[in-house]
Amino acid sequence: MGFEMKIIYHDIRRATPEIEQACRARLVNKEELLAQADIVTLHVPYFPATHHLIGKRELERMKSTAILINASRGGVVDDAALIEALRSGTIAGAGLDVFENEPKFNPGFSP
Repeated sequence: MGFEMKIIYHDIRRATPEIEQACRARLVNKEELLAQADIVTLHVPYFPATHHLIGKRELERMKSTAILINASRGGVVDDAALIEALRSGTIAGAGLDVFENEPKFNPGFSP
């Protein structure tokens, strides 16, 4: 609710009505979230179903001014697709707590 921002979210489980109301949050599908959000934050475990949850297709659906924050696990974001999206201006930026294939670092992230 900081800065009176509009909060939308996507999850496999809907928050309780009390939480949605307290946070002024609205559940949306993944496509709507990607198209509307100024900041997309990821908070998911890593397992086969979340491998490359965000890839080229998803990045292309985001606003060119959007920022992606991965606070979950490496492999949830396709690093190669993210590097291309950042270089081409498909999205404005990214904040990463983890990288795919750690401890190896994709050299494409270097300037």
